[in-house]
This record gives sequence, C-alpha cells and structure tokens, in this order.
Amino acid sequence: MKIPIKIEPSPLAEAVVDVRFVPAIPPAAVFGYVYGLIKDRYGAPSDLPILQVPEEIREKDSNLLFQPHYRMESSPFVLQMGPRIFNLAALDRDYPGWNSFRDEICRIFDALLDRGVIGKVTRVGMRYINFFEDNVFYRSNFSVALGNRSLLEQSTFLRVQFSDNGLVTVVQVTNDGNLHTGKGSRQGSIVDLDTFCSKPVLDEKPSESFRDLIDRAHRVLKSRFFSSLKEEFVASLNPQYE
Repeated sequence: MKIPIKIEPSPLAEAVVDVRFVPAIPPAAVFGYVYGLIKDRYGAPSDLPILQVPEEIREKDSNLLFQPHYRMESSPFVLQMGPRIFNLAALDRDYPGWNSFRDEICRIFDALLDRGVIGKVTRVGMRYINFFEDNVFYRSNFSVALGNRSLLEQSTFLRVQFSDNGLVTVVQVTNDGNLHTGKGSRQGSIVDLDTFCSKPVLDEKPSESFRDLIDRAHRVLKSRFFSSLKEEFVASLNPQYE
C-alpha cells in the first residue's frame, strides 16, 4: 500500500515523541544544564504536579522515575522535561508535519548531547493519537466478532501488538472513546499507535543514529496506521503523495 504524506481533514489529535535516558550528570542538575539552551525559544517553565512529591519518593518509585518535571510551550510544540526524560508534543491538530517535528526533536536531543547530559538512551517512543467522529471499525480492516456475531455496533476496544525489526508498535482502537483536549471533550473513535524501541543502540555518531531511529519509527507507525484503514476510506481523505 502506498503511504500518503498527508491527509485532509487530518484525524491527528496528538503526536508525542519521548526519549528516556540515564543522565551522565546528577539528575537534579539536568534541567539547569539544558534550560539555558532552550529558554529563548520556550520561555519560562511551569512546574508539573510530580514536583509536589518528595524527591526521595520519586527516586525510589519506578513509576515516577521517568516522569517529566517541567512543561514549556512554543507553538506548535509542547516540551516536557525531567531528570531522565524529555518529550515533545504537537497538540490539537497543530501538527506541523513530520519534517518540522523531527527537526525540533533532534534539536533538543542534540542540545542534551552537546551538554554531556545523556549518558545512555534507554528508550525512544513515538505515539500518535487519531480521532474520528464515526465508528472507525466500519472504516478499518479489523474484524471484530464473537462467534458469528459482529461486535462493530457494540462499545468495543481492541489492542494489537506488532514487532518490526527491533521496534514494537501497539495499536489500540475503540469506537467509544472520549478525547480530552485544550479545545474540550469529544466522543467518538480513537486510533492510538505507540511505536517504541526499548533498547536503542546509538553508535559513535549518536546524533545521526538517533535521527535514523526516529525516522524509521515514524515510517513503521505510519505504515501500521494506514494499513489498518480501508483503502477506499483513505482515498476519501484527500491523500497527498510524494
């Protein structure tokens, strides 16, 4: 199947890339090291609720260890950063396109790399959440049934996991989702794709290796998304191709 570079209207509601790492400096010093390089673009940070949790608890709880501590915005991007993670998001259909999104991700990654903040990258993840007003199962290639009875009219949630040469993609689809955004709440279908590498290997040129990795993850994620939809439905979305 030929993959479009763009469809209209775009169903994309949120795109996020997160990078987890082992810091090469004391974790508490990470944000201070990097903030000077990004403050002109992102401005003053706002504290996230996790900072209300005592540091000794955050350091011992594996569920809190990779949580961001600060949030900054520079339209169309939202950047969140913690001692062992940063994630970059484009929200509410303000997605600028992959090239711009990738360039900004790499700019932040290179800033951490150049400052000697990153000791080892432990996970790279990419998540794209898409919203449709109607029942997406009728537009998809998924078959959902119990015995001989179709479940497409029922409130249905489907989760499938794929593996692609070191990348894992988790596809979650529901026809009864509630999407909360800065523009309110919407009820409909959600197609949520999460492509990640849990053991990334960055060679002697980590900046180039990282860029190659997220490009590959993006191709895999897009392929999984469009292959899950019927071709006639994709054709109705005014696809643009290279």
